[in-house]
Amino acid sequence: MAREVYRKIIELVLKAAELARSIGINNLLQPGLVKEMIIADILGHELIHSDAHAPGKPGEKI
Repeated sequence: MAREVYRKIIELVLKAAELARSIGINNLLQPGLVKEMIIADILGHELIHSDAHAPGKPGEKI
């Protein structure tokens, strides 16, 4: 029973990741991203996704 549920979750996550890539979100499983998407949807906001970094420090994510 649990194994089938795990497989279904994985199947859905893979489909979601494919959809995300189609709009430029390359790492759907980035910590906090899905939560941000849910909150933005609830509030009617548009999600701003980017590879933001600290000014002058391209290797340091913010």
